[in-house]
Amino acid sequence: MFPKGCLISRKCLIRRWIAEGFIDEKHGKTVEEVAEDCFNELISRNLIRAVKSSSNGKVKSCQVHDMVLEYIVVKSSDENFITVVGGHWHTPFPSYKVRRLSVQRSDRQEKETVERMKLSHVRSLTALGSFKALHSTLSKFQILQVLDLESCKDLSMMNQLEEICDMHQLKYLSLRKTDIKRVPKEIGRLEYLQVLDIRDTNILQLPPSVEKLQKMAHLLAGSKSKRMGLILTEGITKMMALQTLSGVEIRGSSRNADRDGSTNKEAKKYPRWKAASTGLGLAKGLRALENLTNLKKLTVYRLRAFTGEDNSLLLSAIEHLSSCSLKFLAIDDDFTGFLDSKLSTSHAPPEHLNTLGLSGMLSQVPNWISHLHNLEKLTLSLTSLTESTLSDLGGLPELFSLIFILDNSAKKYPSVMKILSKNAESEGMIFVKPGGFERLKLLRFVTPVLPPLSFLEGAMPKVESLELKFIMAEGIYGLENLASLQQVLLTVSSQAPEVAKAKVSQIKALASMNPKQPFVTVDEYNDL
Repeated sequence: MFPKGCLISRKCLIRRWIAEGFIDEKHGKTVEEVAEDCFNELISRNLIRAVKSSSNGKVKSCQVHDMVLEYIVVKSSDENFITVVGGHWHTPFPSYKVRRLSVQRSDRQEKETVERMKLSHVRSLTALGSFKALHSTLSKFQILQVLDLESCKDLSMMNQLEEICDMHQLKYLSLRKTDIKRVPKEIGRLEYLQVLDIRDTNILQLPPSVEKLQKMAHLLAGSKSKRMGLILTEGITKMMALQTLSGVEIRGSSRNADRDGSTNKEAKKYPRWKAASTGLGLAKGLRALENLTNLKKLTVYRLRAFTGEDNSLLLSAIEHLSSCSLKFLAIDDDFTGFLDSKLSTSHAPPEHLNTLGLSGMLSQVPNWISHLHNLEKLTLSLTSLTESTLSDLGGLPELFSLIFILDNSAKKYPSVMKILSKNAESEGMIFVKPGGFERLKLLRFVTPVLPPLSFLEGAMPKVESLELKFIMAEGIYGLENLASLQQVLLTVSSQAPEVAKAKVSQIKALASMNPKQPFVTVDEYNDL
């Protein structure tokens, strides 16, 4: 289904397998676990190759070898399994009903080819780059289960997608990286929908009918790079089968919730959505969040206009979900104070998490983090970084990845920059001492101001990768003491002063003193 040289997301691929019914539960494993086993077997047999891995060590994306892909395309054509239009390798016009269709180029020739096909039995449709070849045929896909339009252009006009709501057997719908502004208001008619991917679109809110999507397992939304999230509404909290709720913005009940006018604008433009757009509707959504007892992953990109009561409601929901199925929790409180005032003081912490991310104002690491014995990946706001912090985290037995991060938006908060500036003074040196971090392999810092760090002999014995992204840096010392170090990645702002760029040469020189001779990569980013 994917063109030559395409990077294929492991998660997207697995979800598509499940949506098409290729994977069954067996030996007490869930369909997701069986699918993971299948993917890993393809890797081990060298039929596909891993390209990128996430910080927890899992393969993030893969590619198919050219020779393998050519064989697959020919075999798929022979067995009428997949029909490719506009691909690198020519496939003959299908003499049978098309079952799975991949349109990899969209011009006049491809459009005419698709229009001549028997499309009433297509189960899976993938379009790459453009939607033009499918405009006139969309109504013919009556039994479609998978519709992947990621990165397609020409979707901004709403009438082109209304017909999607007639695809009653649809289980997987991806509109990721398109210019779409809202989903059709009748999307609730897709009663079998399991996956809705609207990441990196202009969709800020879903219509009330989404409460009818009772088989929805994965709702993927928001834009991480823009720090924009999908507004949490009461309708979303009625999707009782949800396992993944990623990229949401939670708005509190403060009178200032609509201070930028965005919610009011949406309500005026789409009157039927008004009830879900009011502060009352949003507050109900926050209160009902704890009903999603099947939730395994919750990612909150932003909190807005929170009151003390809202803080308490969100804390109660997190504590309840953590006692059920929650394994992955990431929250950016946008410096509203939720992390410091509420989450840090929780009396029922999320002890079963394997991934935790806390971003925003975090003056100190919550004491309960030391009890997260299953934690593999931890991301913390850099404002909480102290020598004692590192000492406390060193005791986490399964910790594989440790990331300290502070968004550039922190520069507008004087109190935050004051903390960072204090840490950057030479007398504020943070010593990483020996002991602990027995399984840690990745250490990453992403911050406007990189605090001075010194690794003592025996510190972080298993760390293989050190990644630093900054505008200014005091210095990193003791790299020769990291016994397993394999690579150092330095990413420096294009706006960094010369003194900061000089630090890069110093860090490279120190890395060269490491007996392992780690590979050093220097890159630049634009933070404007």
